[in-house]
Amino acid sequence: MASFLLNFQRQFAPAVLAGEKCMTIRATRKDRKVPEVGDVLALYTGLRTRGAQLLMKTPATCVWRIRMDFQERMVVVDGARLDHDALRLLARNDGFQSVDAFFDFFRASAEGPLFEGFAPHWNPKERLQ
Repeated sequence: MASFLLNFQRQFAPAVLAGEKCMTIRATRKDRKVPEVGDVLALYTGLRTRGAQLLMKTPATCVWRIRMDFQERMVVVDGARLDHDALRLLARNDGFQSVDAFFDFFRASAEGPLFEGFAPHWNPKERLQ
């Protein structure tokens, strides 16, 4: 069982702590490692700063492969293209008020018109010591 450190911007920390945000979307890592179900997710805010705060440690319950096309405003999860309702739900579950805010956030950090990554999920009630 592997362990993955995930850092959250301060704006998302309250939702993680409250159990409202129980997934995150991350770009493919350079080493191509992706968490697997059961791997430990160590969720932080302010990682690599003096103010670092461990929000929780929890096992991954599900991990999706995700691809976004910003020009087409399209998201594909595990090979299935999301319709507008599913996309709206994904954006909300990832902590965004709208699909526009969701795309704006990821487009700002992407290195082109596409984003590829993974989306680990966790059960906020299943915290590890």
